Amino acid sequence: MNLNTIQNIFKELATKHKAIKTFYTGLATEFNSEFNLEYPALIIDPVSITKSAREGFFVNNWNVVMEVIDLINDERNMDDVNNTLDTTQRILDQVISRFITDFNDKLLTYDNETLRADWVIQDNFNVLPLIDDTDKNHTGWQVSFTITVQVRFSTCCNDDIFDA
Repeated sequence: MNLNTIQNIFKELATKHKAIKTFYTGLATEFNSEFNLEYPALIIDPVSITKSAREGFFVNNWNVVMEVIDLINDERNMDDVNNTLDTTQRILDQVISRFITDFNDKLLTYDNETLRADWVIQDNFNVLPLIDDTDKNHTGWQVSFTITVQVRFSTCCNDDIFDA
């Protein structure tokens, strides 16, 4: 599993979800001004990889932040904020559920490469509300989670990569 695979899976989920209008990769606070952002939006930010090696495998722990955000009206009253939080939480739960149930242990093909999706999502989810106090007027949820995947060491193809 690599970064493109993770991003492509979430992009596919966002594209197929009937409520999500935009998929974006990166920090929500640093949107490219050229990017046409429509709401609700799903944002994926691959934060880091923690890598360990043991018994012929790398163990990659992908630390990912996912945000689901939507616009609230200009009045910004608490009922609007709560309704938007409720809606975006449901979308967030649906996307994570689909990611866990539909994509694990299946053959996936992205960029002409087929691989078996074999990962574990750690069961500790840190979910925070995003109540924006800037002029963007969006709110939603941010969830942090870890995807763990084992990758077998590969020495057979290294000869063409390294000088003899």
